[in-house]
Amino acid sequence: MLRVAVLGSGNEDSTVVPVQDENTFSVVAAPNISKGGETVHFRMVLRESAEVRLSIYSLLGEKIYSTTIEGQAGLNISNWETQSQGNQPVASGLYIYLVEVDGDTLKERRQGKVVVIR
Repeated sequence: MLRVAVLGSGNEDSTVVPVQDENTFSVVAAPNISKGGETVHFRMVLRESAEVRLSIYSLLGEKIYSTTIEGQAGLNISNWETQSQGNQPVASGLYIYLVEVDGDTLKERRQGKVVVIR
């Protein structure tokens, strides 16, 4: 059975995040298509406190951006301003994200895609 959590106030800005079993974590990138340099919000639900690394890659495998946060149990948000590590706007295109979680008992990774349209 699929369980979900609604993140937000219940309006159109809300995000539905699948909640998997207690041994995993969930991540949603919103918006999945960034128009005009719109910030992409990575919403992650963790079952325990953990270090969370977010990395963004081009389709050629070049690391464009990375950041690390100390995530807490529950909802965590990491934002990508659609800029490179050197604070330059990235080009329009498809990007791959990788979220790695390293906690006491939670060590997992998820990947997905985000489109940037300038």
